[in-house]
Amino acid sequence: MHIFWWQILSDDEILSRIESIIDERDEIENLLAQPKVSTDPEKVPELAKRMHWLDDICLVAEELKEYLSDLKELEGIVVHEGVEDLKNEFYPLYEEYKEIYKEKAARLYQLLMGKGIWMKSMRMKQI
Repeated sequence: MHIFWWQILSDDEILSRIESIIDERDEIENLLAQPKVSTDPEKVPELAKRMHWLDDICLVAEELKEYLSDLKELEGIVVHEGVEDLKNEFYPLYEEYKEIYKEKAARLYQLLMGKGIWMKSMRMKQI
């Protein structure tokens, strides 16, 4: 199953960029926790602004990962389990999760395109 079926880049390229964004956000969070950085009136606003910018994407990406995990589990029940009652019971939930997953993937892709990340990585300069 493709995550982003309407994209210019492959799923792997998009997921790699998402992981880079999450890593950068975590890196900034760690920097802001350091006394030397957190007391610098020039660095804090810049870092906080960048972190806020990245948080939009990270929030949706983390939700998407949770739905993907649940969707894979439901898919295992609906597609691979031998018990027909389980298939019938979980199929509506599986379809519902597929729709939610598609919506989250579309939202994430919109965010990535809107922030220009689909074209290039936007790593912050070294601090």
